[in-house]
Amino acid sequence: MGRFSHLYFPIFVTLLVIGAVVYVILDSSQTQSNEKENNGSKPIPEDYHSERDGWAVGTQLSTYEDFPVEEGAVEGIIVLDGDEGIHGLNDLDMKVYGANGKMVGSSAGGGPDEKVVLKKFEFYRGGTGTYRVEIQNFAGDPAIRYHLTIDIYYHEVEKEE
Repeated sequence: MGRFSHLYFPIFVTLLVIGAVVYVILDSSQTQSNEKENNGSKPIPEDYHSERDGWAVGTQLSTYEDFPVEEGAVEGIIVLDGDEGIHGLNDLDMKVYGANGKMVGSSAGGGPDEKVVLKKFEFYRGGTGTYRVEIQNFAGDPAIRYHLTIDIYYHEVEKEE
């Protein structure tokens, strides 16, 4: 038996070392492959949802609401639901500004309800950072109540049919 171990022990050790080296090489190539698949990019942020209640006071005065936009945003939906007032004549207008101060969307219908939809191009124009919604009491009661909903999506939104 002594002769057997002297003969095969060096072969066993050599195979063990070669196996370890092959394992390290394969593991390293798998890690590099995973990094290439992810393109070294950051993980996709979670979607953002915010609901806020407020007042738009007086003609030509504006109210502002800020919200964050991270890299990778593909769609944003900002909905303003204003109070119609006693006579139903309230009129709110809404503008959305990017993190760089450029206006990236607006809605100025003839009533208190407005909606702005932002797509990839608008996010490209506005950059990443803090965006701002400007709500203006264009006409109507001296103070108009509103409900603002902001949704920012970082994945493709499925459309309902």
